[in-house]
Amino acid sequence: VGALEDIVMEDSKRTVRREAVDVLGELVVSALGEPSGIALQSMAALIDAGLQNEMHRIRARAAWTLGLVAASSKGEHIFVAIECVSALADRGFRDSRPQVTKSAARALGHIAKHTLHEPGGVAGRCLSILSRQGLAANKNWRLRAYVVDTLSSLALFAHETDPLFAAEAAMVLADALEDPSVPVQKQAAMGLGTIAASTTGKVTEVAWQCTVALVEKGMGSNSVPLRRFASQALVAVAFRARDSDGEAAGRCVAALANASAEDPHPRVRISASRALAMLAVGVMGDESKIAGTCVAALLKGPLAASAPEKVRSHAVGLLGALASAARRASQRRLASDCLAALARALHDEASPVRDCAAATLGDLASDGDPAADDDRRADE
Repeated sequence: VGALEDIVMEDSKRTVRREAVDVLGELVVSALGEPSGIALQSMAALIDAGLQNEMHRIRARAAWTLGLVAASSKGEHIFVAIECVSALADRGFRDSRPQVTKSAARALGHIAKHTLHEPGGVAGRCLSILSRQGLAANKNWRLRAYVVDTLSSLALFAHETDPLFAAEAAMVLADALEDPSVPVQKQAAMGLGTIAASTTGKVTEVAWQCTVALVEKGMGSNSVPLRRFASQALVAVAFRARDSDGEAAGRCVAALANASAEDPHPRVRISASRALAMLAVGVMGDESKIAGTCVAALLKGPLAASAPEKVRSHAVGLLGALASAARRASQRRLASDCLAALARALHDEASPVRDCAAATLGDLASDGDPAADDDRRADE
C-alpha cells in the first residue's frame, strides 16, 4: 500500500498513477472486514495521495474511485462510506478544477443510489452536499447543470422504494428553477417533467409536487426561456397523468392555455400553443376531454385578434395537424371547429396569416384518401 501511495504521488506517467489509484480502490473493497487494516490504509492513501494529487485528472479519478468504494461499503462497513463522503465534500467538491468537482458530484450520486436503504443517513448526506455545495455555493453553471441532472436521476431511482427521498430531491430541483443560468433552468424543468410523468399514478405526492413547481415556479418565472422549457415539460406530464390523475392533467392544460393566451412574450405563447397542439394530437380519440379543451384554448387565445401576428400565424399552421388528427380519430366536431377557424383566418388583416391559412386548407383538401369518406371534408 505504501508503494502504491508513492506511485500515485510521484510517478512521472499519469497512466501509471491512474492504475495505482484503481488498485488502491480494489484493495479497499477486497480487504473490507479483514483485521489487517489494509482497507483503511488503502482508503487513507486514496484520500491523501489521490484527492491532493498535483495532477487534476488523478484527483478526478480518485474522487470517482472513492465513490465506487463507498457504494460497496454496506452493512457493518458503512463507516467507510461515511469517510469517503466526508472526503468528497471537504476536498473533492472544493477543488479548483471543474473536472474534479464533476467527478465528486458523480461519485456522490452513485453512493446515494447504492446506500439508499442503508443505516447511517449516507444517502441523505450525499443529497445535502449535492444541494448545498453543488448548487447553492457553486459558481460554475456547467457543474450546477450536471448536479441537477444527477438529482433528477436520483429522484427517479428512489421514487418507488423511498418516496420521501425522491420528494426531497424534487424540492431541490424546484429551487434550481430559480437559478440565474438558462441551461440549469432547462435541466431542472426537464428533470421535474420527467419525474412527474414517471411517478404520476404511482407516487402521487411526488408527481403533484413536481407539477406544482413547473406550473408556479416555471410558468410563473420572469425568465422567458424557462417559461418555454416548462411548457414543453408540462406536455409530457399531462399526457401521462390524463388517466391516473385528472386534477394534475387539468392543471397542466390550464397553465398552457393561460400562457398561450396571455403571456407577454410571443415566443412563450408560440411554445405554449405548440404544446397544446402536441397534447391534443396525442390524446385525440381518448375518453378524456383534454383534446377538446386544448383545441378550444388554441381557438380562443393564440387566434384572437389581439394576439401578435407571429402567434396567430403559428397557431393557424397548427390547426392543419389538429384537423387531420381529429379526422383520423373520427372526432368530426373538432375537425369542423379547426376548419371553421382556418376559414376565418382567410380574412385576417395580416397577409402572412391569410397565406398560412390558405396553404393549410390546400394541404388538408389534397391529403385525403379518395376511397374513404373524405369527399365532404375536401369540399369543405
